[in-house]
Amino acid sequence: MPLTPNPGMEYNTPMENQDALPATKGDLRQLEERLEERFEGRFEGLSAMGQRFAIELVKTNARIDKLGDSLRAEIREGNSKILKTVEEFAVQTKMVDRHQIITDYRVAELEKRVKGLELPH
Repeated sequence: MPLTPNPGMEYNTPMENQDALPATKGDLRQLEERLEERFEGRFEGLSAMGQRFAIELVKTNARIDKLGDSLRAEIREGNSKILKTVEEFAVQTKMVDRHQIITDYRVAELEKRVKGLELPH
C-alpha cells in the first residue's frame, strides 16, 4: 500500500510500516514527554544519593584522620618509653662500669699487698 499524506501531514500506512517513516517534531515531543515521565525523580534520587555518599566520604576521611592522629600519638609515646628505657640502661651501665673499675683497682692493690706479704720459699 503506498504512502499517502492526509490533510494533517500524517501518513496513512499500515502499522508494520510505521517504523520506516521519519520522525516528526510531534513524535519527538511525545518521546521526550514519555522519557521525562519515565525518569522523573530518578535524577533527584541520584543527586540525593551523591550527597549522602559525599557526606559519608567526609565522615570516613575524618575517622581516618583521627585514627592517624591517634596512631602517631601512640607511636610517639612508645618511642618516648623506649628512649627513656635506653637512657636508664645507659646510666646503669655507666654506674656498673665505674664500680667495676674501682673493684678492679682494689683487687689489683690487694694482690700487690698479698705478694708483699708472701715469704719467699
